Amino acid sequence: MPNPKLSICIPNYNNARYLRACIESAIAVDWDEKEIIVVDDGSSDNSVEILQGFDGIQVHTSEQNEGQPAATNRCIAASSGEYVTILHSDDCLLPNHARDLVPVLEAYPEVGLAAGERHETDESGVPHTVAALYDRDCIVPGEQQAKVFMFTSFLPCQVVVRRALLEAVGGVDPQHIVNLDGLLWFKCALRADVAYVRRPVCVYRRHRASTTARCNRSGEHVDQYLKTLEAMFDLARGRPYLERHFVSAQRRAGQLAIRFAEDMAVDRNYPLARRYLERAQQMDKELAHDDAYGRVARYVSSADTDRPDQPAHSLFTGMHARRTPYAPPEGARAITQ
Repeated sequence: MPNPKLSICIPNYNNARYLRACIESAIAVDWDEKEIIVVDDGSSDNSVEILQGFDGIQVHTSEQNEGQPAATNRCIAASSGEYVTILHSDDCLLPNHARDLVPVLEAYPEVGLAAGERHETDESGVPHTVAALYDRDCIVPGEQQAKVFMFTSFLPCQVVVRRALLEAVGGVDPQHIVNLDGLLWFKCALRADVAYVRRPVCVYRRHRASTTARCNRSGEHVDQYLKTLEAMFDLARGRPYLERHFVSAQRRAGQLAIRFAEDMAVDRNYPLARRYLERAQQMDKELAHDDAYGRVARYVSSADTDRPDQPAHSLFTGMHARRTPYAPPEGARAITQ
């Protein structure tokens, strides 16, 4: 019996530096029934020229840049697979991506999306391992995983999702910029269970030209994140289990503002670092007593007079990285296939 088709959907905008590696990784995915669809969203670099060098992939181009949500939805609309992976063009898939995720969806019809773990890299391309989210392979009831999505999310390249579920939730919401993926998976989890596999299935790249990094440097990151979180709250109203976590989820947004302040301190953008600290206090006054808040506030304050001897990079980098996996939420069950 043939495998079900997997559609690998790649929206791209001016990521020529990483695009070739991304496409090659999609081609190398070990799954005989797959298609690769790329939507170039009006790139001004040589992305289209790179795409023309590949055979066997579908390429769609836009004359103007319409934004990542529109390009992603156009990719999905052009695809035909029963299952879909959204792959941003600066990330890569590992060869085992489909082998580890699609069979879980085939074995458990109540599961709407399956996620694996990831490696991370930067401009250098050298990958490193990150701590797993959960301490075992499991299936999490949808509402319990939706709660988790109010605090943290899977990256698109970690996930295979059923096309029918993507269509049911309306695809990517074009009204949002930050945490689009978290909102999409939240909507999916309100309708279906979520499977998690600890094995890495992709490589996520952090770099200064990414959409998230650009938004952070604009000073809009926290407000955009809150906008996405409010959309989750609106969808969750009337669900007591989720409503109980609204306050702590908003506090988490304040903690993220402190992290963004740290990023700006690393960039020596001290005025913007102060703005993020002020925003954190506006969301939760108690955060001013947080150790991380005090650390970045002292560093930024000293930058006004004497340049700190210790670089901000060495003070802050890696402090918020997850160090150990969590136990899955209540009601999770083992994957037994």
